[in-house]
Amino acid sequence: YPPSFCLGAFAHPQAFLACVLMDHARSAMKSVYALEFSVELLQPDTLPTSPPSRGVYLSNLKLNGASWDTVRNCISELLASNGSCDLPIIWLKPVEVIRSRAPSAKMERQGNDIPLFDCPLLTGQDWGTDFSTLVTSLPLPSVVPGEILKQRRVSIVSML
Repeated sequence: YPPSFCLGAFAHPQAFLACVLMDHARSAMKSVYALEFSVELLQPDTLPTSPPSRGVYLSNLKLNGASWDTVRNCISELLASNGSCDLPIIWLKPVEVIRSRAPSAKMERQGNDIPLFDCPLLTGQDWGTDFSTLVTSLPLPSVVPGEILKQRRVSIVSML
């Protein structure tokens, strides 16, 4: 297996992510319905040489419409509508969740109280094109208010 994957290379990226959850469910003898992904962003200079012990590393991701603060590890400011910047590698880790009315802890807090923005993850092009596909959304820490990020259509894009 390669150490990381580019979702833009898959014809059906949602199916790939579902298979990652199913593989973990089978090895942990858990129901796939009791699992979801926890998101961890690696340090910008980290390039894994082997796959993670569980889950998957996602690479070749760009943040469209905003910039990424590598010191605070969060979305920090808006860019021009067509501006983009590279994101660090993201580790999607399967975790068991107990279904309740409490909100899920999909993003592992890194000792800060920066609010999270549910950022759409697309393959192909940016929002509004015929060649973009919404795969999922990932909670990313952001010092920019979520309402502004939604209005500006900030997204993560995975292209080949």
